[in-house]
Amino acid sequence: MEETIAIDPTVASTDAVELAASGSGTGTGSLLAGPDGVWVLDQSGFAWQIATSGEIAGRVDQPGLKSEAGLATNADSLWTLTDTGFNEVTLPGGALTEHALDQPSPFNGPQVLATRDAVWLGSGGGILRVKPDTAAVEATVPGVSGPLGEADGLVWGAQGQAIVGIDPATNGIARTIGKPAEVGSLLTDSSTIVDGTLWIVARPAGDQLGTDHWFQLLRIDLATGATSHRDLVNAEHDYIIGLAATDEDVWASDFARGNVLRIAA
Repeated sequence: MEETIAIDPTVASTDAVELAASGSGTGTGSLLAGPDGVWVLDQSGFAWQIATSGEIAGRVDQPGLKSEAGLATNADSLWTLTDTGFNEVTLPGGALTEHALDQPSPFNGPQVLATRDAVWLGSGGGILRVKPDTAAVEATVPGVSGPLGEADGLVWGAQGQAIVGIDPATNGIARTIGKPAEVGSLLTDSSTIVDGTLWIVARPAGDQLGTDHWFQLLRIDLATGATSHRDLVNAEHDYIIGLAATDEDVWASDFARGNVLRIAA
């Protein structure tokens, strides 16, 4: 079954109409799935809640939203990054509270993660650990980009050309996994963690792009550190936007060619 759900970015509207007819819409960014449906971040600055029935359940205006920087939910809040800090939206109801950061995130990709007792946010100074009930920054893990996700009891990020696991008990780096020499620079904007496996896009060895110099899809078992990689043979240029993984396949968006790549896991 395939279904298209249109959203209307017009102020104070939750009507399902075509974006082209509403004028100000520029498309959608990050998505987050849950038992009641999905949240979608729109590049016009809104967070949309779509029920499993396909009906639009609500919309929250998000000033300064970084729509491609990810989002997360914990027991009673939705968390997103903005140009100046982060937003907290109380669930249900959608009350919005804006929080400032001294060094907001300059990145896209996975930058927001909610764990059992913390929210982890990307920033220009490293990964921040935020206390959910007060939205206060409890700790900073400097020089680490992400968060990429949670696995093996650790919160994962990238430091230079290595993947690092942060121990929530100490907020320090507990594990480091280096990238294979046969691949180039890691692109943390294009990564996902599923069932203890990190999938991440890397440039070709030596970062040499062009004919026969393909981007690489790198697979890392975060429990053992074992790695493998393969060519993304349909992607020559630096336009791999995102990754998603299921039990059987990995999906990558090739913006340069307008394709979605399906790779057997």
